[in-house]
Amino acid sequence: MRQLHLTVHGDQGFENKANLLGYLQGREISTFNIQRGAEYLMGRRGVKLHWAARPSQAREQRGHRYDANDPNAFRWMPKDEVNRPGGPGLLSHSSNPKFNGQLEREQREAARRRFNHPSDDAAAAHNYIWKQVIEKAVAEGRTHSERQRIALVAQQTSGGPRLQAEAAKREAALIRQYRERGR
Repeated sequence: MRQLHLTVHGDQGFENKANLLGYLQGREISTFNIQRGAEYLMGRRGVKLHWAARPSQAREQRGHRYDANDPNAFRWMPKDEVNRPGGPGLLSHSSNPKFNGQLEREQREAARRRFNHPSDDAAAAHNYIWKQVIEKAVAEGRTHSERQRIALVAQQTSGGPRLQAEAAKREAALIRQYRERGR
């Protein structure tokens, strides 16, 4: 079976790209949608995709081959040279705060604490919002015992902060109803 791939260079490649971009208009650009677009365009009348044969995948050309006489052949780096700072490999900047982003994270965290903003983490921001709802429900209690009762219900509710906030709001509404009935 002959294997082909879409041409991406020259005028034919430009036509292929234009056809695919027309299909992808209004869709998310992903590998799945590009593949689906190629399949759709192959079956569409009036649209011609240009294909080129893939290079041979003969057994001797697969993977890495090593030839001692070929300077471009694949070779493993000797074990004593691996992960050495200043060695033939790249120098690791993972421990340098200037390059690994630690300095920026610390500055962002300090500014967040200074202005009392929620964290950039989506889950932490989500929990922060529900904690505010719980605090608002607790503040509805008029006496210390009512506030303590609402906070205890929220604390003892299993599940995440959203479920705890709902339980606190229900308890605050129940206390409000008791108050209105004069109990």
